[in-house]
Amino acid sequence: MCWTGLVLGGAMTFAGVALLVRFFGARGAQEVETAGQGRTESMILGALLASIGPLLFLLGVTGLLCNVLGIGW
Repeated sequence: MCWTGLVLGGAMTFAGVALLVRFFGARGAQEVETAGQGRTESMILGALLASIGPLLFLLGVTGLLCNVLGIGW
């Protein structure tokens, strides 16, 4: 179970940061001020993924550490 949190949390964090960088790093005709509805929705999804991903990753790290130390199940 802890490996699932590690992998899923890492993937969510990476995808969220990539979406945020894609939104805020745009230049020229794709600037933030002229972003369309699709780009704005992807930025909101990226913010959600970038905020929930590290929490899930830390939960996986905590579970893995507890298993290594023999605490819990």
